[in-house]
Amino acid sequence: MTIDRERIAKLVGRLGSDADGERLAALDALGKALPSWNWLCDIVRGALPQPREKLFDRLVRAELNYVLAGSWALSAAEAEVARRAHTALDAGDASIEPIQEICDLAASLRRRARR
Repeated sequence: MTIDRERIAKLVGRLGSDADGERLAALDALGKALPSWNWLCDIVRGALPQPREKLFDRLVRAELNYVLAGSWALSAAEAEVARRAHTALDAGDASIEPIQEICDLAASLRRRARR
């Protein structure tokens, strides 16, 4: 079953309508479009940041800020990696690649600082 998230988002928005008929129609359409109501609850629950996610975000942002503060010491290739990772993180990309790149650059800068 393919789920059209955009359609579901519009239907959920219609649940706040002042018109009883529109709310009932949206509720009926949601019942047909959703795999289950639990699925929708899981999506809503997952959309809320958890304490662990907030801490992880703070730690990644701290590493990113460290890299940006030391950007004068980066090679052109490293600066490009930092720029790409920064752009990805600002866009909400929480995939492992940009996070790993930032952590690797921060570790490299720390090693250079100890020399």
